[in-house]
Amino acid sequence: MKSPRHEHMMPQGGWKYTDTITGVVCNDNHLGAVLDRVRRTWIANGIDPPPMWEEMVKDQMCQQNPGLDCLEVGEIERVLSLDDIWRFANTALKWLQDGGKWVSKEESDRRAAVCAGCPLNIHVDGCWGCRGAIKWLAERAGMPPPTTSDDKLQSCKACGCYNKVAVHMPLDAMDITGVEFPEWCWKKPVV
Repeated sequence: MKSPRHEHMMPQGGWKYTDTITGVVCNDNHLGAVLDRVRRTWIANGIDPPPMWEEMVKDQMCQQNPGLDCLEVGEIERVLSLDDIWRFANTALKWLQDGGKWVSKEESDRRAAVCAGCPLNIHVDGCWGCRGAIKWLAERAGMPPPTTSDDKLQSCKACGCYNKVAVHMPLDAMDITGVEFPEWCWKKPVV
């Protein structure tokens, strides 16, 4: 069962739901108003809302709106930690000390394709200042051209890296201390 990730933020175009029982279409700027309309419509039609009806409607809303950012109920979100920030600072410092060079376009495209197909390529909540710092650093260093998979890249659930930048970094500059990667990951150290 799924639920919208950010229930307090209106998605583009508003909250939209077509009730699977009555066929009534509900649109509003507030999720609570959509849920209330569904409940009132059911009651007006002699339908008792079942237990966990709100969760059921949210799940159907996720199914009906593929662009809506949803999570499996109970899924643990990844949030940036102090360890992630420390690893980023170490990586940026090492990368700058080594001359601030990016990997080749071919290598970054290969890495991006791996990340784009990885189940650990997810949205990571955390400090927007960190993303701003990454963007600022990359812009000053001359960000390389986008990869062929840039539109699919998010962040790495394993290490917290912002994949749009990480795929361009030389491996020897990356601080991945204490991070476990899946077998297919290009960041996994070769032993």
